[in-house]
Amino acid sequence: MAKKDMIERAYELADTGQFTKAADICRQLSKEGYSGTYVLLHGAAFRGEIRKRIRFARTAAALAAPDGPLRH
Repeated sequence: MAKKDMIERAYELADTGQFTKAADICRQLSKEGYSGTYVLLHGAAFRGEIRKRIRFARTAAALAAPDGPLRH
């Protein structure tokens, strides 16, 4: 099976809500065998989109949590 496009995979990872920074996603991509992942961070549009997806996914996960968005 062919490996997914690196940008497509980066978006998938951002959408999981498990990452807090674009750099964390680049590290994960490297672990998965993608090369040149940090080149992605040089693109402001890509970096902004990844950050937006991370925020959205983490907010959605917090709202869906059994104890709601306001945890102490």
